[in-house]
Amino acid sequence: MQHDRATQSQINGAKSSGPTTDEGRRKCANSSMKHGMYSSRVVLDNEDPAIYHALREAFLQIWNPTDAFEYECVIAMVNARWKFRRLEAAETAEMNFTMAEKRPEWDACDASTEHALALRTIGKHLDILARYQEQQHRTVQRNFNMLSKYRKKSNLPIPTCDEMARAESEAFQKTPESQEGPEPKPSASTKQPSILKKVALLFVILLLMPVQTTVHKKRAALASGPERSTIEPICLLV
Repeated sequence: MQHDRATQSQINGAKSSGPTTDEGRRKCANSSMKHGMYSSRVVLDNEDPAIYHALREAFLQIWNPTDAFEYECVIAMVNARWKFRRLEAAETAEMNFTMAEKRPEWDACDASTEHALALRTIGKHLDILARYQEQQHRTVQRNFNMLSKYRKKSNLPIPTCDEMARAESEAFQKTPESQEGPEPKPSASTKQPSILKKVALLFVILLLMPVQTTVHKKRAALASGPERSTIEPICLLV
């Protein structure tokens, strides 16, 4: 029995039970995610939750919220600053990716010209990122103003913008990514000289061997011969 397209779609949809594992459900939930600005989860899968927790604890420490309203305002500022930094990183990655992709098509250009060509190529994408950045900035400013007005009624201290900036900077410096790691190990190219270097070194040694032999002979003559004054001075290689 044949059905129309709408009825057949309903029948096919009823046969599908969707993902059955937690991993499958998580991937399905993220299938349409593009930039994560409106995601209910603040920390994305490829971001470090430890950095977010450090930022959140830094803001909670300087504000020390006294009730649920203050706590929600602080968390809103933390989330907005987190997303703002994500957008800054995305903007830099967008520029680097475009320059690396288009560099073979461009002639040899200086850095400023490459930047201009990249902006001409992805200017619309950067405008979208800038608009999202402005939204997050307004979120921080709005919650800061609400908290300041709310705390003035109770004569509670209000952290300054400079204190918030320093707390955020210190939070990111305390994270493992920003700590200075072990010294990088020398690569194979630095451990062993290249073939060209070996050939050049061997060539120099072969050139110096006759000179060194002549020098040793004349030194021996100076040491053993009686007529030292008749031997011409020699410029020895150091």
